[in-house]
Order: sequence, then C-alpha cells, then structure tokens
Amino acid sequence: MAVASHKPRFPGGTVCFNETKFSGGTVRFNHAKFSGGAVNFYLASFSRGEVKFDDAEFSGSRVSFDTVTFGGGDVSFAGAEFSGGDIDFDYSEFHSGDIDFSYVKFSGSRISIQDSMLFRSRASFHGAEFRLVSRLGWLAGG
Repeated sequence: MAVASHKPRFPGGTVCFNETKFSGGTVRFNHAKFSGGAVNFYLASFSRGEVKFDDAEFSGSRVSFDTVTFGGGDVSFAGAEFSGGDIDFDYSEFHSGDIDFSYVKFSGSRISIQDSMLFRSRASFHGAEFRLVSRLGWLAGG
C-alpha cells in the first residue's frame, strides 16, 4: 500500500487520522504544508513500511502523534520545519526502525516526547536546529 500526495496543503482546520492503521508500503507527506490548524494521528499505527514527512512545513499547528505505534519501518521528518506550534509524540512507541529528524528546524515550538519508547530503533537529529524550543526529552526502551 502507498499513500502519497504531491505537496499537499492543509491551511487551518483539522486533519484527522486518529486510530487509522497503515500496514505495509509507504505513507508519504513529503513537502506538505500544515498551517494554523490541527493534525491528529492519535492512536494510529504504522507497521511494516515507511512514514515520510520529509521537507514538510508545520507552522502554527498542533501536531499530535500521541500514543502512536511505529513498527517495523523507518520514520522520517528529514528537512521538515516546525515553527510556532505544538508537536507531541507522548506515549508513542518506535519499534525496529530508524527515526530521522536530520536537518529539521524547530523554532518557537513546544515539542513533547514524554514517555515515548524506542525498541531496537535509532533516532538521528544530525544537523537539526533548535531555537526557542521547550520540553524536549526521550526514554529508551529494551
């Protein structure tokens, strides 16, 4: 399965993927622009595939990956920009894959990864920029 959109735009409003199950293939939001609204993936699960938000822009948005399970594939936000909003990965689990935040720019955002767990996964923040960012933390599991 592949879910992709070429440079999608989400101005204001709410984009809701709560409890959605993505299995196999690639989910791609590369170059997407989310502005001034809410993006919710609460209780979603991604298994045996890739999740890509490369070069996406999140400005003034509330982005929630709360209680999401990423399993058996890679997750990438490489080159994405988060500005003036909230990003939450609270209580999420990352299993057997790489999490790539390389060259991501965080500015004026609140980032929360409270009680999230990494299981046989690696997270990279190579080249990432953090400006006026609050509440950043991570737990590593077995």
